[in-house]
Amino acid sequence: MNRTIAYCMLVVMLLQGVLAEEPPTTIPEGFTVTTTAEGTTTIENTGADPLTPFEIAGYTIQAEKGAKIMLFTVADGNSLTIKEGIASLAVGGTQLPTITNAVINTDASNQITFAEFTATEPQIYTFTYKDQPMLFTAARGGTVVFAPEESYIKTDHTTVDYGGYHIASESTELGFDEGKLVHAAVFRGTVTDNNLGLTLSSSEGGELFDVYYDGRDISKDSDAISISEDEI
Repeated sequence: MNRTIAYCMLVVMLLQGVLAEEPPTTIPEGFTVTTTAEGTTTIENTGADPLTPFEIAGYTIQAEKGAKIMLFTVADGNSLTIKEGIASLAVGGTQLPTITNAVINTDASNQITFAEFTATEPQIYTFTYKDQPMLFTAARGGTVVFAPEESYIKTDHTTVDYGGYHIASESTELGFDEGKLVHAAVFRGTVTDNNLGLTLSSSEGGELFDVYYDGRDISKDSDAISISEDEI
């Protein structure tokens, strides 16, 4: 056999082996793909097996039939939107199964810089924030807003575990300073602070309360708890 032909056959076999183990970088059959003049790509599952994964711009995607996904480039990264339907994503080591109504932004290293989504079934989502794991345990229909660059987290019907804190409530807003929790606004729930061995809840029996970790004066606040750094 001609050496050149043999070499080419070997390369083809190696490539086939790689593609068999990794999601394809091209869009599989059964997806409709359109791209606008501005560079926005829309991918819709019009007949593909929903378990068929594919990879594009660093995202590995499985999209249920009828799902419509939009992808475009932003400054130093990409932005993916699940405009319709349900999809499961993996990017930068983070797994986001069965989500909808989603916006997932990444940087040039495929790390998530912003995420907003709704869980379509009970799931646990694990992010990394300031080199620590942050776990979101979402009920069906639970929502998550993860904005690490703004040091801000917002959830509905989702518990949050991070840095020794366990926040369980119908709705939560969290503020951080260099990875340290400085404020929690909690609606119908509790803040369990395992660092101090405390479980904090409304002192007035109300539905909404605030926890501050900067020792501020809360004498004018209707329902709040303030903990100074000396107590931490």
